[in-house]
Amino acid sequence: MKNITTYTYKLEWRGITIEISYAPRYFSDSLAHLDIRSINPEKAVLPFTETGCRSHFFPTEEMLAYDSPVEYVQAWLDEAAKSKDWIELQEKSKQMSFF
Repeated sequence: MKNITTYTYKLEWRGITIEISYAPRYFSDSLAHLDIRSINPEKAVLPFTETGCRSHFFPTEEMLAYDSPVEYVQAWLDEAAKSKDWIELQEKSKQMSFF
């Protein structure tokens, strides 16, 4: 089995610390991989995962449009946060529950 080089980054997004592991060449030069995890708070819900964890395989050339994996994930989070479901979830979490 081939060794896979992985780089680790941290991102602060809306009060959530996110760890990003990036493998620019996952078994081939044309396939990259991101492992995204919310670590503080642990397993915090993100716009593209209810578990706080997301594994994402994608063509390596997609990363060329970004300066770093952090910028890539930031853009993905910002775009996903525009969804109706995410906005509704955020509104519900702001409301106090009496039960």
